[in-house]
Amino acid sequence: MVEKMTCEIIPAGPGEWELLRRGERRGRTYASKREAIRAGRQLAASYQEGELVIRDGDGAVEKHRAYFRRDDRMRG
Repeated sequence: MVEKMTCEIIPAGPGEWELLRRGERRGRTYASKREAIRAGRQLAASYQEGELVIRDGDGAVEKHRAYFRRDDRMRG
């Protein structure tokens, strides 16, 4: 079975950004967008099929990135 996860970085208030996993109501809050993006990249890349959606201050999609990790266990 393939591990899939979508992560989103959204504005969380003045000067704060939140990293959410799909299905979460509340995620982890970061003091800067840069920190949230760094954590989001690591989290998304840790799944076989990870997706990172970065939103701007108005909530519109700014960037979208997909991560694919080959699972060596599946090789014959």
